[in-house]
Amino acid sequence: MFKKLSITLLYCIIFLLPTQLGYFFFFQFSYLSGVRTDYLAPCLYLTDLLITTLIILNFKLILKKIRIKPYLFILIFLILNITFSIAPFISLYRSLKIIEMLFFYLIIKELRISPIFTLFLFFTSSFTQLVIAIFQMKEQQSLQGIFYWFGERYHSISTPGIATVTLQGVNILRPYGTFSHPNSLAGFYLFLYFFLMIIQFSNKKLDHIEQQLFVNPFHYFSQFVKQTSKDHIIFLFLKYGTMLICMLLIFLSFSKIAIGTFVVLNVVALWKTRKEIPCKVCITSRFLILITMALVFTSAQGDRATINKRVELAKHTITVITSHPLVGSGLGTNVLALSKFDSIHPNFFGQPVHNIILLWISDAGILGIVILGWILFAMKEKLFVMTKSPHLYLILVVLISGFFDHYWYTLQQNMLIITILFGIAKKY
Repeated sequence: MFKKLSITLLYCIIFLLPTQLGYFFFFQFSYLSGVRTDYLAPCLYLTDLLITTLIILNFKLILKKIRIKPYLFILIFLILNITFSIAPFISLYRSLKIIEMLFFYLIIKELRISPIFTLFLFFTSSFTQLVIAIFQMKEQQSLQGIFYWFGERYHSISTPGIATVTLQGVNILRPYGTFSHPNSLAGFYLFLYFFLMIIQFSNKKLDHIEQQLFVNPFHYFSQFVKQTSKDHIIFLFLKYGTMLICMLLIFLSFSKIAIGTFVVLNVVALWKTRKEIPCKVCITSRFLILITMALVFTSAQGDRATINKRVELAKHTITVITSHPLVGSGLGTNVLALSKFDSIHPNFFGQPVHNIILLWISDAGILGIVILGWILFAMKEKLFVMTKSPHLYLILVVLISGFFDHYWYTLQQNMLIITILFGIAKKY
């Protein structure tokens, strides 16, 4: 009974992954210069409630999976980090978030879910986000109404600090969907795209034909139709349909980092399969289409000072690291620590450093690096296998985009998509 209920809850979470409906708790430390700052406010999301229920139902399973020694070290680190944090309550909240994701990951690995139904959920939720994004660009503001209950926040093109671009002299609102920023939306669907790219059906022969079909459909179509099954056709429709939607959302976000990562990794994938695919014209065409689309969307002019702002945040964060070298300033406190510095951009504040490596070192210190290094060393065999498999694309998506942004560490939807997709990746 609990197993069926757990699978149902997991399906609900997968469908609600792009949403951010939640309630923020604003305390005195959640304000900077009198302005409420989401990064400093604990939030209870709808997805948190579902995950907590899932954890309660599977707590015995979690206890079986936890080995005392490694998790004891992690617990000691979290206690020390909270104790010496510049804002202990914020660090406590972030520590609980890490534990939540860890427990959630352990549960996902043990649940067997339907690949086709899972793809259907990704397809429907992604299509919904595409519709919202298109209408947000058309109306130049959020849609609200029922979409408020999916976490869409009110904004318009005239909202101070809103993300816009100028293309051919026209000012355009970058679509947020139900995310807190277009970059977060782009990163989410970038990760989902490459996850879908590497998953395959259970028949190796058909999987090979599928790869050929994707690049040279006219040559392999009749062969594929004769040998494939109804389930495989549905699987492919949902897989490539969702990948197309993901690609559109990535480009419509106008996120240069996401678009650049998307193009680079796709070119790498094309290069690796060049010997297996006889149609060189097809490969060349895909390459040229990718480059052309990237040039069109990255030619849009966004915030001219964005590089200077990110460099400034990085410099101040290095100063924070030198001030709190051992255990860091505390998990989740980077924004608060950076608020102590003067900025040459007076309207730019309340943002963490846009680099997950600097962000982690700032929050966790040398001890955090040791703990993370120890975990990676313990997983060295698994990581080695991943570097030799298509799963390397998922790691590269996080590393490349995370070098220029922070959402993999700070935002609910992006943390969840990593947790879920890494949890189910080995099942495909």
